[in-house]
Amino acid sequence: MLRSSGSPSPISCERRKKAKLLKILPVVSSIIVLWGMAGFFMDGEDEGTQTVDLMVVLGGGLAGERLQLACKLFEQGHGKKGVVLTGRNVETLVVDRARFIEGCGVPKDALRQWPEVSNSYQEMVAVKGALKQDGLNSAIIVSDALHMPRLKYLRDRLSLGDRVVFRHSRLGDRYDAVYFFHVIKFWFREPLAYAWYRLRY
Repeated sequence: MLRSSGSPSPISCERRKKAKLLKILPVVSSIIVLWGMAGFFMDGEDEGTQTVDLMVVLGGGLAGERLQLACKLFEQGHGKKGVVLTGRNVETLVVDRARFIEGCGVPKDALRQWPEVSNSYQEMVAVKGALKQDGLNSAIIVSDALHMPRLKYLRDRLSLGDRVVFRHSRLGDRYDAVYFFHVIKFWFREPLAYAWYRLRY
């Protein structure tokens, strides 16, 4: 049976599909590259040398990087009136945050936990409430560098000003495949999380 002159052949349809795909691929690739590059600009801890009485280590970490930084800050004199662990007592690759931070220098009697807070907004609201309740002037908050833009936005949103100081830890101290996979996932997630927080709060 002869094919109608008005209907395209399967070969021409396939060529059109490939041509469309070739046009879309550079756009998609550019978006992925730009999305990934955004992580390089997501940092910015605060400068400051004065010791701060309350230290809050945000939950959701990866392999104890935040906890290790908290121990160093504690040695420098920060958190003498309390070191708070927010969220669950686990990280992606840490099964017991409290035991981990005790092991690197923070005594058990200095630790407090806020398991009821589950996201960055709730954490910052809890910090604001703790400063008021305990009569403290300031708090130092420890999180990953990729969290800094989100946290700074929330600090301004909650009118905390210079009462909250940020210190950031860095990812990348390990080189095994599991750790690398979680770093990549975290890296690409954070720009979206920042945009979401700007829209929601």
